Amino acid sequence: MRRLLLILALTAVSAAAETGPAESTEPTDSTESTVFRLDDTRLLKPARNGTWDLVDASSGKTQTLRLPAFHEAFSAATLHGDKLAYTSLIRRGERLQLGCISIDLIRGKVIDREDTSLLLAENGDRSLQAPSFSGDGQRVACHLSGEKCDGSGAAGCTPVEETVTLSSLLSGSARLPHKPVRGKSAHKPAKKTGTKALPRRVPSKSIKKVRRK
Repeated sequence: MRRLLLILALTAVSAAAETGPAESTEPTDSTESTVFRLDDTRLLKPARNGTWDLVDASSGKTQTLRLPAFHEAFSAATLHGDKLAYTSLIRRGERLQLGCISIDLIRGKVIDREDTSLLLAENGDRSLQAPSFSGDGQRVACHLSGEKCDGSGAAGCTPVEETVTLSSLLSGSARLPHKPVRGKSAHKPAKKTGTKALPRRVPSKSIKKVRRK
């Protein structure tokens, strides 16, 4: 009997070793880090070919966007109505250069952009602050913290903070000054007739001198 129990126990251990541990269905940290929650209902997540999906959980609507210089690990974004602003990073040699971009979500176009000379810090705190919109939503302030380097290596880099202000209005949405319509004007100027006509002079009667005899 003991022998039978021992054989059964060995068989169970062998079967467990062949199957291996069960796979976890929980999302990994890397999956969570690629999703940006912008507010209570909308979030950004990576899509295909370098694009991003703006997902609205309340309506189920998904909009695919091209976000130039949006960095998956370091960019910070802020949503204001139908406008999006984020810190941008572009490759400059072996370093990342900081900037700021504002996007119109309805048209899917860049409204304004500025690339600074600041570089992302190599050591210490590398987190970037999300941009902030003005109260009327017409301007964006980006507070950037990075380094300025003189090209002599790490010893020539100094920490610098810089604020960039962008517009969040497309040029077409602003009221443009009135332009005169080409063609006939409602107020037509008087037609020029050349030289002004002078009044006709009536010749005076000549006075004859009468000789007295």
